[in-house]
Amino acid sequence: MKIAIFSHEYPPLNGGAGTYVNELSVALASLGHSVRLVVGDTLDSRGDNVANNYARDVGIKIDRYPWIYSSKLWFIKDINLYKSILTKMVDIDLLIFANYTSHIVAHRVRQYIPTDYMIILHGDDIDYFCQRRRLKDRIMISKKHMNNYFKGAQKIISVSKYLEKIFLSYMPELKSKSQIVLHGIRPPGGMVAGDLARCNKLLSQNSSFNEKSIILTYVSRFSAGKGQDLMIRVFKELIKYDSRYFLVFIGDGATKLSVETLATQMNLTTRIFFTGSTPRMDVYNYLSMASLNIFLSKRYGETFGIVNIESMAVGTPVFALETGGVPEAIDDGITGVILKDSDPVHIADQIHSLLSDTDQYKKMGENAQNVAYSYFNAQRMASETIN
Repeated sequence: MKIAIFSHEYPPLNGGAGTYVNELSVALASLGHSVRLVVGDTLDSRGDNVANNYARDVGIKIDRYPWIYSSKLWFIKDINLYKSILTKMVDIDLLIFANYTSHIVAHRVRQYIPTDYMIILHGDDIDYFCQRRRLKDRIMISKKHMNNYFKGAQKIISVSKYLEKIFLSYMPELKSKSQIVLHGIRPPGGMVAGDLARCNKLLSQNSSFNEKSIILTYVSRFSAGKGQDLMIRVFKELIKYDSRYFLVFIGDGATKLSVETLATQMNLTTRIFFTGSTPRMDVYNYLSMASLNIFLSKRYGETFGIVNIESMAVGTPVFALETGGVPEAIDDGITGVILKDSDPVHIADQIHSLLSDTDQYKKMGENAQNVAYSYFNAQRMASETIN
């Protein structure tokens, strides 16, 4: 089958949608399909070239366009460009519109889509499409055209049961077209010794880090509701149990400075390391070094959380708040822990209790890795998507 995937996000921009497109495209190619990507560029030309070369190596054709970086009015200015791209795709068997901005484009040029297409929903996009509360959304989105775009899709895929429930609350008449396909990833394989040594060296910049440190990771974009501030408060309680705990925040974003400030105010700066924006392989390296990965997001739009299965894939259990679709990745007490209470003292106690129970902790890590490999894999995701 000839498949084209539209998404402005794609590595080196490693947001959830970009990671998804990367995993899906490689898995589809491995299943024998011809895959073409129409994606946005980033501000990182070197990273773009690395991603482009990798795609070509596995037989994927990739075309990059300025997309959201072309203009603040890209959704108007570049419409003729995407009309031209679509009308030339008469030999494509299936079009996949894989993220928020691709839906913005597609709903405006639906009449130019020459073949069957499907829609992928990731986060709280559907709220923007149907509510249009923000001025920006009212300018970008035609409610009539968006409704017709959804009705014309072969199917609409949600990445969790939680997200499908939200989608069907807006468009119950499309239940027959709705399908849930949980995320999948390629197993990361063995970590590179040199990379691990480099990550260790970076952590050693902090005076309290040494070979006896108990590493906890927190992988997430820094934005309101993502939970890094709560984690600082949890960590303050946690070091009362054991001074060896060491926290690594991985990611960047709008609230990073405020979280760093909070860590300073609580005198935790020597016990916490902020990596900033980090290549995905290094994320895996840090996760493999960690005893636990913590995820305390309270966001309504937290529809799955790919990092949770990335952590499981390297045998590192996850502690996560019961938010949105997050529990659909974690079997509570088996592959990780789902927290119903966001009290910092309670969370710290739960973390320390698990890590103090060597047998339970070891079994949980083994279970997590087994489930990640056997179910949360990209080939399963790709097969379910196109079948």
